[in-house]
Amino acid sequence: MSVSKRIIALLLCATLTLACVSSALGETCYVTLKTLLSDPDSAENNIYLGSDPTVYSMQDSTTYCMVVYDVEKKEMNLMGSNLSGKPEFTTWENVEFSSGMIVIYILCGVWDTLESALDSGYSLALGIDASSADDDEIFLTSASDAATFMSTLQSWISDN
Repeated sequence: MSVSKRIIALLLCATLTLACVSSALGETCYVTLKTLLSDPDSAENNIYLGSDPTVYSMQDSTTYCMVVYDVEKKEMNLMGSNLSGKPEFTTWENVEFSSGMIVIYILCGVWDTLESALDSGYSLALGIDASSADDDEIFLTSASDAATFMSTLQSWISDN
């Protein structure tokens, strides 16, 4: 495991501990990711998106924790259940392509840690929405999907 992955895993574990202590109702993975992506101390690990995201309430209940980078809108979206156990949609705006891809890449690298933070009955997904066309979406729903995506991205970077 690289030093960067170890640091991210350590940060996630520390944040998970705080989230578990402060949240008996919120879905742990969602609360942890929201905290981590909003924490200025995460900037040194390239996963800080800003401390003032827009937060929307969702009507329908959710059984997933999902992070999706919208390339066209330059938004990073996080969906899940908040500290009160209510469904929530959090958006960070003006996220440049390189930053969005770095965040998704790093989260792929710590998939197992994220997945272990999921509360019972919840599932994890990471995604990239390249345009408004439905066929320009990539969704990763397993550790093997995440590993394949990381490998493909590394190959693409090496070739370019």
